[in-house]
Amino acid sequence: MAVRLRPGKGVCSTPCVYYSVLGEFCISLTGITQTMVDEAVAFPDVVGIMDEWLGQPATGFVWAGWGSYARLHISAQSMRVDAQPTILSDLHLNRKRIWRRTTGQKKKNGLAIA
Repeated sequence: MAVRLRPGKGVCSTPCVYYSVLGEFCISLTGITQTMVDEAVAFPDVVGIMDEWLGQPATGFVWAGWGSYARLHISAQSMRVDAQPTILSDLHLNRKRIWRRTTGQKKKNGLAIA
């Protein structure tokens, strides 16, 4: 399996293995420690906790993020571990796109452009 971030830019040429070992750069950038990662709740359990916290969303429920990263990441992780959070069936609002349209911002911004 290969994971593509951009056309022609493969990340993995063999089956990807997911590790939860932080490098020093990530630790210094985020303040997240290896102990925090080691003691974190597993994703399928988080899905259950989040769904319980949300309860039954109201008709017309919309969730939002700054761009699509969180929605795409949650979706990919959900498929990988077969744990589908309720919010993925609801409308997601991309606030960055709305901001660009309402401010006239033409320049793309985000990690893919950095």
